[in-house]
Amino acid sequence: MKTMGCIHDGWFVLRLNTSIDTDFFYYLLSSGFVQEQFAQLASGSVVKNISGDLVKKAVLPIPPLSHQHAIVEKLLDISKETKRLEALYQQKLNALGELKQSILHQAFTGKLV
Repeated sequence: MKTMGCIHDGWFVLRLNTSIDTDFFYYLLSSGFVQEQFAQLASGSVVKNISGDLVKKAVLPIPPLSHQHAIVEKLLDISKETKRLEALYQQKLNALGELKQSILHQAFTGKLV
C-alpha cells in the first residue's frame, strides 16, 4: 500500500478540549515530528504495534490557541499556493507536450526546415 504506519488492535478516542484547534491537531498528528515519535514508540520487528499507553508517551507541543490558528492559516496558504503552482506546472508540461507533438509532426511530414 506504500503507507508507513503502525497497527493497533483497538480504538483510540481523542477528546480535545477547547484549547486545541481540531485542524491544528490534525496537522500535528500528521507531522513528521509526531509520526517519528509513534514509530520509535511502537514495538515489533516486522509489524509495528502501538498501544494507547505508548501513544500517551508522545510529546505534543500545543501552543496557545491564537498560534494554532495562525499555523493552520499558514499551512492552508501554503497548500493553496502549492496547488496553484502544481496546476501551473501541469499546464506548462501539457503545452510542452503539445509543442513536442507539433514539432514531431512537422518533422515527419517534411515541413520542418
